[in-house]
Amino acid sequence: MADADVIVVGAGLAGLVAACEVIDRGRSVLIVDQENAANLGGQAFWSFGGLFFVDSPEQRRLGIRDTHELALQDWLGSAGFDRPEDHWPRQWAHAYVDFAAGEKRSWLRERGLQTFALVGWAERGGYDANGHGNSVPRFHITWGTGPAIVDIFRGEPQPDVRAFLVKAAWERREDAVIPFLAEALNDDAEEVWQEALDGLVAFSSQESLELLQSARSRKFKDSAAKRFHLWLEEAIQQVQFELRAKAQFDTRPFAKITRKELKET
Repeated sequence: MADADVIVVGAGLAGLVAACEVIDRGRSVLIVDQENAANLGGQAFWSFGGLFFVDSPEQRRLGIRDTHELALQDWLGSAGFDRPEDHWPRQWAHAYVDFAAGEKRSWLRERGLQTFALVGWAERGGYDANGHGNSVPRFHITWGTGPAIVDIFRGEPQPDVRAFLVKAAWERREDAVIPFLAEALNDDAEEVWQEALDGLVAFSSQESLELLQSARSRKFKDSAAKRFHLWLEEAIQQVQFELRAKAQFDTRPFAKITRKELKET
């Protein structure tokens, strides 16, 4: 994917959201991260899953009076922006409060995120908006905590986004991602299971071969079954070929092995 339209640095929540937005707009994206695929989501996976919403239905149901203006005043009061170099941090604060008071909650809920009915009061400030911290409760706890936030990207409603996430995972070439690819083989969207097949072929390990062979029993509700099994058998043949090649390379000099010999074994 050297010709991707957008490169996103970091596979944490911000990176995953950015990648989803890019794909939703019909563009290609490459995510670069120093960690392996098992750390998808970054620190959010290990978090308590608290989310900053402003004037949410949960707040209103509990009688918590919150507004965009109050949240922004709390933020600016805590940040204390007072330097020329604070220009962009101030702009980011305005943008994030706009997001938290606007589409943030609906964007997450469309992807299956659920929160507890109670709203916590993390980073509590005083009881007015003139000091440091939140002057009202805004800490919405995810049902399932941090792992559930990361899981919404696995359950992304757009097939092309799910396919991208599968591709981003297997391109890392980490063994820890093989069970994820096996799970993606059961996805109903053709572009997703195709990416999973490509990933398992890329690994070409005994484990990936066994997973591919076990997928022969998968049942489909529509005409996709024939295409799936054609792709599957081709993938199995490719992995078997690669495994035979590896076995011969381990015992004979590379220069003495021909492709014809491999096909004949």
